[in-house]
Amino acid sequence: MKTSIKLLCLLAIVTLTGMLSVNTLLLQQFDKIDWSNPYQNFGVKPLPPLRHVRISGTPDFEIKLERSASAQALLYPDLSGHIFKTTQRGDTLLVTFTTKGDGWDGPIDSELIYNPLGLVLHLPELSSLYANNVRVTVSGFDTPQLSLTAHHARLLTEKMRVTGTLAVQTKNHGFALIRADTCGTLRATLRDSSSMNLSDVRPAHLITRVAPRAELRLRGQQLGVIEPSATIAKVTRQ
Repeated sequence: MKTSIKLLCLLAIVTLTGMLSVNTLLLQQFDKIDWSNPYQNFGVKPLPPLRHVRISGTPDFEIKLERSASAQALLYPDLSGHIFKTTQRGDTLLVTFTTKGDGWDGPIDSELIYNPLGLVLHLPELSSLYANNVRVTVSGFDTPQLSLTAHHARLLTEKMRVTGTLAVQTKNHGFALIRADTCGTLRATLRDSSSMNLSDVRPAHLITRVAPRAELRLRGQQLGVIEPSATIAKVTRQ
């Protein structure tokens, strides 16, 4: 057999062996992936299990609050241009999540714009949230009372159950979208230059306070549960 043919056969064997080794390594790494955990690549920081949360920052990343057995912050792995810090003031958790530069300057009140998820806060319980200049989603909490405030922030809810009163306030160009959540009494307060969409929620009672330059969006059947004492300045029927 010629030397060139031997070298060709040897090269083919080496190449095949390398491909099989790489394939085996990839399969091993694939088996290590926990497909049930969407945050497995996020960094983890323990948090004190507090019921009250205040978040301020810049809205170029999404923030999500989820109910969980343990309190912890999950950070997207590549956030070199961001500052994240937490402090405790009494029974309140203060969270800062902002960019080092100028940050996001686009509209914050659009429910159609979603940025990448940058921060997830896992909390056993939640009684109040004050969101300032961020895009935040509150998900999965089951609580007797809950207060949510969006101050120049976009606030979304999902899979929520509030047996008593759910109080939602928007102000200073804040926007809130209350989805198909369950609650006893929904108290909606809209300050000037803010808006709220309640088209999917079905409360037993709805109490509203709407400033002259604010907008509340409702579906027709929801008008039947508005308390007679409510002040309606601008209501959009859908």
